[in-house]
Amino acid sequence: MKPPTTYVVAAGASLAVLAGGLAAFSLQNAGAASQPTPTPAVSDAVFEQMAQTSELEVAPFNASAPSIVNSRTTSTDENTSTASTIGEDKAISAAQDSLGLGIGVKGASLVAITTNAMGIPDETTGAIKPEYAGTAVWAVQFGGLKIRRSGPLVLDANGKPIQHPATYTADMVAFIDAYTGEFLYADQYDTPTSGDPVS
Repeated sequence: MKPPTTYVVAAGASLAVLAGGLAAFSLQNAGAASQPTPTPAVSDAVFEQMAQTSELEVAPFNASAPSIVNSRTTSTDENTSTASTIGEDKAISAAQDSLGLGIGVKGASLVAITTNAMGIPDETTGAIKPEYAGTAVWAVQFGGLKIRRSGPLVLDANGKPIQHPATYTADMVAFIDAYTGEFLYADQYDTPTSGDPVS
């Protein structure tokens, strides 16, 4: 059996696999409360893209590891000797409630995340202290969301606007604190799959 794989990407770097192989990074819902019809795990492709497109480190959940949440004034380890993780069903419900989505759950995985670019700057050095450092979370993947395009108008060589689809279909991953059930944040991590014609 290969050791667990951790995806890490620093600013401007390419995907680095620290231990094991890509095939070994099949995240399971270990330590989660069971439910009658389990939700599939979040796809490995989504976790790979997280590593490539953001400064987010995703690692397999480890029940004995610290689960740190930092703020400007405190650093809290939520993994106490009496703490237990919330169940998958509660995490999915929290994600749906927080995002206002009732459908489209494609997967859920219990993982640990470190947000290398999102955190609290040190006032003397300017270094970023990750807001989430090995934090146990449920990653809940929603699929088939219609996203409205935004951004500046792009012109072609003749000065005419380039027509892009007004919307596209994509997936989103919500991160729910595995110990408290609190919604932490959500982001789109997959490549847009389709678009609707501009009317």
